Amino acid sequence: MAVFHRLGCRVCGSTLYGRPVRESAAPGLCRRGECELIFRRAGRMSAPASRRFLENEGRRILRERDESRERAERFNAIVEVESEENERHFLQAIQALGLDPEEEPAVVILPSGPRRERNVPARRFGRYRDRLTHVISLAMAREGHDDHVEVRDEEGRLVFNEGNDLDPRVQGHACSLCNGGCCPAGNDHAFVNVGTIRRYMNAHPEARPRHILEAYLARVPNRSCEGSCINHTTKGCNLPSEMRSDVCGRYLCQPLAALSRDLRQPESSGRAIAISRALDKWSTDKRQADNRIVASGLISKDGLEYHLEPQ
Repeated sequence: MAVFHRLGCRVCGSTLYGRPVRESAAPGLCRRGECELIFRRAGRMSAPASRRFLENEGRRILRERDESRERAERFNAIVEVESEENERHFLQAIQALGLDPEEEPAVVILPSGPRRERNVPARRFGRYRDRLTHVISLAMAREGHDDHVEVRDEEGRLVFNEGNDLDPRVQGHACSLCNGGCCPAGNDHAFVNVGTIRRYMNAHPEARPRHILEAYLARVPNRSCEGSCINHTTKGCNLPSEMRSDVCGRYLCQPLAALSRDLRQPESSGRAIAISRALDKWSTDKRQADNRIVASGLISKDGLEYHLEPQ
């Protein structure tokens, strides 16, 4: 049965009146595990030291709580401004592209990949080569699992998406406009794993380990997008689709997953206005950087028609 208190938490000061507390917690503590740990630690100190420690920790918790609330308020304010900008841009795009407002095309807000290239440093090339060598040896020995590198979205869900049913032509046009906003996660491994190499081996049964290594290394561009996957260029992925990992081939970001659902609706026109903002997928929660609209256009299975071309 839950225990209720009328006083404030003895560590953080949170009001406890009418709020349940874990039965295992000491009297006068809130439900936060951190407060219980702090209180237990204070119990091993002398009375004066314990009092000072609890006061300092209480002030720290309150300060961090205030900072977190301020960040959330700033974030929500920026999101609201961006939403209004998106709506205005959507209406401008419909008018500029000569669309019938009654058609009500879907709208998708996309991130944006890095658009500045730099030479691939030797040390980066070396890390990728070492990764490939290790994975190829495992694949040749038929050891290990598929060894997928798990990446999760903001809600903790795996980005590896077996159920990608978005028309590949629509996805291709959307990703072209976005320019690989999810690709920075590829870093120096490009998600190439045992499963990727085994698939390549099945397609090229005559290939020896050195041939496989040479094939992948030959695809590393001289210049790749700064801060992104080693194979990412401003023209797209330098690896052909059959050499890419399943993660790269099947992944749908949240905006495209939502678009896939929208386009499956009976009343859908099969077209969407895509608006791409400056930050990549993995930076959109920071919002302190420039996140202006950098590109937009009408996408469908028939093509991409730019409204605002990327600079």
